Order: sequence, then C-alpha cells, then structure tokens
Amino acid sequence: MVLQKKDRMKNLAMKTLKLTLSLSLGLMFFGTVNAQKYGATPEDSLECIKNLSVYSGFYKHKSYKDAVASWKKACEICPKSSKNLYLRGAGMYKTFMNENKANPERVEQLFDTLMWIYDRRIEHFGQEGYVLGRKGSDMLNLGGDDDVEPAYETLLKSFELQGSRTEPGVLVTLYMAQYKMYKDDKVKKEDLLELYPKLMDVVDANRSSKKPKTAELYLNAEENLAKMFAPVADCPDLIQLFEPKFNDDSENLKLNKNIIKLMDAKNCEDSDLYIKVAVKLNEQEPTANSAFSIGKWYLKKAEYTNAIQYFVQAAELGGDDVKLKEDAYYRAAASALGARDYPKVRELCRKLLQVNPNNGEAYILIGDAYSGASKTCGENECEKRAGYWAAYDQYLKAKSVDPSLAEKVGTKLGAVKAQFPKQADCFFYGIQDGAAYQVGCWIGESTTVRVNE
Repeated sequence: MVLQKKDRMKNLAMKTLKLTLSLSLGLMFFGTVNAQKYGATPEDSLECIKNLSVYSGFYKHKSYKDAVASWKKACEICPKSSKNLYLRGAGMYKTFMNENKANPERVEQLFDTLMWIYDRRIEHFGQEGYVLGRKGSDMLNLGGDDDVEPAYETLLKSFELQGSRTEPGVLVTLYMAQYKMYKDDKVKKEDLLELYPKLMDVVDANRSSKKPKTAELYLNAEENLAKMFAPVADCPDLIQLFEPKFNDDSENLKLNKNIIKLMDAKNCEDSDLYIKVAVKLNEQEPTANSAFSIGKWYLKKAEYTNAIQYFVQAAELGGDDVKLKEDAYYRAAASALGARDYPKVRELCRKLLQVNPNNGEAYILIGDAYSGASKTCGENECEKRAGYWAAYDQYLKAKSVDPSLAEKVGTKLGAVKAQFPKQADCFFYGIQDGAAYQVGCWIGESTTVRVNE
C-alpha cells in the first residue's frame, strides 16, 4: 500500500511538472493581460500554475488535506486564476468542519475560513447576490447562535440583489433565519408577515419554469415556507395588522396583493376584510381567478346578486380556460336559482351550454327553473302545471347527454311527475294527454301534455 501511494505521488509529480512546463510555454504567447490572472510576474505565474496543478491533482483524488497547502498558495499568488479555487475551497472546508465536530475551537477557525472564501469569490468573480445566498445559508446552517443575525442580514441582502432569481433554498433559509430572529425578539411578528408574501412572489415567478427540476425545487420551497408560516399568525392577527393599513391605503396594489396572499395561506376567506380587499384588487387588476373567488364568497353568504356578477365576470375573463368558464357559468346559474331569478338561470345555462353542449347539470338547472316558475305561468290549474312538463323534458336531456346523472335525474323526474295535473283538470280546457303543447309566459317551450290519472 505504501509503495502504491508513493507511485501515485510520483506519477502526480511528473504530471504536474509536465503541465507546468507546457503552461509556462503557453504563457509566453498568451499575452500580458491574460497572464496576469496567474500572477503579477512570470515567476509568480509559474508558481501559480504549479500550485494549481498540485492542489487539483489531490482534490480530484479527494485528498483534501494534501491539497490544502497548494490551494492556499494559489489563493495568495493568483486569486483571479479560477472560480474553481473558491468552489472547491468551500467544499473542502465544509468537509474539514464535518471531520472536526468534536473540536469546537477548530470548527470555528474553519468556519471563519469558509466565510473568507465566499468574500474572496465575490471580490474576484462578482455574482454578489448569488454568492451571498450561499454564504448566508452556510452561515446559518453551520454557524453558532451568534451567527444567526449576520446570516439573516447576509441572506436578506442576497434576496434584495437577486429578486426573482433568488434560489429556492435561499428563500427557505432566509425565512428560517428571520423566524429565529423573531424568537429572540430581534424582529417583530409584522416583519415575518410582510416577508412571507415577498418570498412567495419569487416562488410564483418560478413555479412554471420550463426546467422541471427547477419548478420542483421552487414548489418544495413553497411547502417548506408554508410550514414555517403556519405557526406565525392566525386570522385575527392578520385582520388586526392589515385592516388599518387597508383602510388608510386601499389603493395600494402591492399591499392588497400581500393581504390576499397571506389570508389565502391562512384560509381566512370568510372574513369581511378578505372580501373588501379582494373586491378592490379585482377592480385594480381584474382576473378570472380573482372574480371567481369573490363569486364563491358571495355565494357562500347567499348574496346571490353579487355572486352572479362575479361569476359572470370570471367566465368572461376566462379566455381559453374552458373548465373555469364552465364552472363559473354553472355557479352563476346556481346563484340565480337561489335568487329565484328563473329567466336568468336559463340565460346563464345557455351560455354554459355554448361552452360545453354536453353539460347535463345545465339542463338540470333549467329544469329546476321551469319547475320553480311553473305555477306563475298560465291561467288555470292545468296551464299552471305545464312548466313541470317542460322541466321533465330538460331532465331527460340531462340524462341523454350525461348518463352518469341517471340517479339524480331519476329523483328529479319523480318529483315533477308528482306535480303533473290531473286529467280532469286539463280535459275541461280541451287539453289532451299526449298532445303537443306550447308553455306560456317566459318559458315558451314546446312540450308534451302529461297528466296523472
């Protein structure tokens, strides 16, 4: 084993010598400006190349302890020679820290060097925002209690510089650092509440990345952020914090978006503040989704007229989203049924059927509207029940376009059949069972006379 190691070292030394000689010749033709990144003088360049080669050889064999002396020399002589100096250096020193867990004093020294590596990388290769994210993450995860605040400040600066390009891991670590600061009474709950939607904006900007792995990482970050946010505040906290702000500055688009995002995260949709902000936000930036959410809120509160308005808006803004448009028109029609605005039910269902002609639920709603309005149409006992015949026809249509509704339709058919007029009631007015019939008033449907014996 000793001989094998000596042979490897000998081979490595020979390779280093050959590489040094070839690169030295190359430097003669490389040009003064480019050569300077390998050292200030030709002698420094030779020394730089030698140390780069030696440390790289050891590094590739994971002999980090053997590599570190040449690595340090290269950092001293030619700090601009390669970004890999700092990438590999950080990796080596994190390994050293892990190997020295039992020696806190040594770990602290190694940690300081790791931080120095990040600073030198920024100094010589830029990418300040990106590198600060890596530095802050290591500072929080590998440092001690005294490093929490500097880690938070470092991560916050990274976030401010990177914006929507902030790495998913940095988003999570930043919020973790701020939460620790909150537990130590160094930041307020309000700070945690205000940072969360900003971090979620970055997740939203990257959740649909064309790179599946990138999208997955941001979605994982979203889950982790949500877990950390859960214990921070409840709905009363959010209302107490944001209601005065909204009342003072209701036209503030950014504030309104943050309030909705936070209240969505805590399922606070039932609050009066939520709907006030949602309506204002929908005025500022109307979207199908925001209108749909408002419609659901009003429907839940049985405020049918408002619900219809927002569901229709959602459908009209739905664009190519057939599923959303179909759902919005259906809920609008259901709201109209709740308001007993029967002509409106049919109007909205017909719009729904333009989106999807095979939506059986639309025919059921029309049938319900005819059934509900039947006794308001006609002059006598027979005519006032003609709406039930029209409803019966609509239920049959529902079953024909969507057989899965058979059980539901069967119940509806039984209910309206029980409302058919008696034969005697119709015979008196010359209306015969099985004859064609035009239903009166707004229903205006052609149907078939059906009577109960």
